[in-house]
Amino acid sequence: MNLLNMNLLNMNLLTMNLLNMNLLTMNLLTMNLLNMNLLTMNLLNMKASHHVPPQHEPTQHEPPHHEPPQHEPPHHEPPQHEGFST
Repeated sequence: MNLLNMNLLNMNLLTMNLLNMNLLTMNLLTMNLLNMNLLTMNLLNMKASHHVPPQHEPTQHEPPHHEPPQHEPPHHEPPQHEGFST
């Protein structure tokens, strides 16, 4: 009986150790993930800062892309013709 109790206690201690290990690994993983996020944020910021000068050229090419929306108003005209017909 004493041996069984000792075994149970040892099992409990092992489970406690496993739980602690899991918690520690979880904390370490979360820390690593946070560090990774911070690193990626820094890398993104670095890339953004480096790409800022070249980005000015694409922005100049963007206005033509804004022209297609200007073609949309003609689509709004047919309903206006219906209004005139009435």
